[in-house]
Amino acid sequence: MKFFLAAFVCVGLQLAGHAQVLRLEDAVSIALKNSLDIQVVRNNLQISTLNNNAGIAGALPVVTATGSDNEQTLNLNQTINRRTATGADSIYTIKSSGATSNQLSSGISGSILLFNGMRVTATRKRLAEIEKQSQQYINAQVQNVIAAVMTSYYDIVRQQNYLKTFDQSIEVAQRRLEIIQAQQSVGLANNADLFQSQLDLNNLQQNKVQQQLVIDQAKTGLLTLLTLRPDSTVMISDTILVDKSIVLGTILENISTNPDVIAADEQIRINELIERETA
Repeated sequence: MKFFLAAFVCVGLQLAGHAQVLRLEDAVSIALKNSLDIQVVRNNLQISTLNNNAGIAGALPVVTATGSDNEQTLNLNQTINRRTATGADSIYTIKSSGATSNQLSSGISGSILLFNGMRVTATRKRLAEIEKQSQQYINAQVQNVIAAVMTSYYDIVRQQNYLKTFDQSIEVAQRRLEIIQAQQSVGLANNADLFQSQLDLNNLQQNKVQQQLVIDQAKTGLLTLLTLRPDSTVMISDTILVDKSIVLGTILENISTNPDVIAADEQIRINELIERETA
């Protein structure tokens, strides 16, 4: 499966001039692999996992070490005017270069928390809830990506089926035009009928071109969701499969297992723990 996806991405979709059939399963797999949003929430999960430890909560001892090294280089050029015992003035000149001095100091200190009103316990619980919530965000993002890809994919299928109706209508309009032309050749139709038939055929052909543009735009949107080149040429040949076993009551009963709902419940617990820390 991995080899197929790699070959499909590197060879099939990057050749803009060669169309490849893109199945729904392959589209979902590529989207989950390339989604930047999923990578972001995964990074957030790693951050929350690293933060979920006793050190971040403040339960571990804190050791602080300091050190400094102050080095100076001094150049001196000084002139001193002094009066001797005889009352005469004398001038002394003092010159010194490259006089260095170095002062090194260091210190170390440590502290340990004895008790702060159970705040550490509340903080650790909050960090654990944040880690669980981050995992639910990943599950929710995966579901969102799958839903977006499936919606975009089946919209292309729907638009392509709509395009087939234009093909059938154009075929009927073409036959009608041929009949009117045959009738006109024996004097049974006038120019008004002929012109109207030609206008109807031209309108249908124009609508077909516009519908093809809609399909191309939808394919570009799907390729963007897959984080692939938007100018790649793909073919969508699947049909829309409807799961008739879905029941509204079952969905409502299992709504509590939805990752977004679980993440919202965990956010409530996180806020309660923040209030406990503050108290």
